[in-house]
Amino acid sequence: MIREKISKVNLNAPSIILIATLWVVFILNITFAKNIFNDYPDLWSNFVFYFQIFLFIAGLFVFELMLLATVMSLRLAVSVSILTASLASYFMNSYSIIFDAVMIRNLFETNTAEASDLMTLGLMLNVFLTGILPILFLWLMPFKANGLWHSIKFRVTAVFVALLLILSSVVIDSAKMTSFAREHRNIHVYANPIYPFYSTFRYAQEVWPFKEELYYHEITEITEEIGRAHV
Repeated sequence: MIREKISKVNLNAPSIILIATLWVVFILNITFAKNIFNDYPDLWSNFVFYFQIFLFIAGLFVFELMLLATVMSLRLAVSVSILTASLASYFMNSYSIIFDAVMIRNLFETNTAEASDLMTLGLMLNVFLTGILPILFLWLMPFKANGLWHSIKFRVTAVFVALLLILSSVVIDSAKMTSFAREHRNIHVYANPIYPFYSTFRYAQEVWPFKEELYYHEITEITEEIGRAHV
């Protein structure tokens, strides 16, 4: 009977984004929220500011989702984002780890032995409850797919909505948000999974010039070899 009721519920792109955004903002941003409440402890006087932060983080998350959705399906983009946020949330909550570019580099350079030391029962339980279960729900529920044109139109609309959320969060009280941006940079790094993805992008930028330089030298050597062969 429960299975029959579930089968009648069809997920579509807007509902997936809404559910994922609420899950990430309210469940996987505990450390970020704790830091906000510590620096802005007066609940009543800062209620509007809390709402601004919610709009801002939600907008950034939707925008990040749409960027990922340009190279993969929407459900896969949501799955990657939730799993990343689940892992990051555990280490932020348990060890106050900041996922900056240096930490991302360390993750890529971690060997199997070091990685196995991090696989604790707490980590696996947290990832299962906050990451794997939502992803299973996402993939097991019936999904209403749309055509290419409708998908493109939806993605453009979603980007517009994301930018509108970000802009609205600033316009409501620009002075408060400006102060938060300038004076509370220590909190920004806990925005999950926005900051980990941003740090990954920065790490990629650091690595990519090296690759470009390597390719340049390889091409130069090949060109010189060809030149010598024709002499």
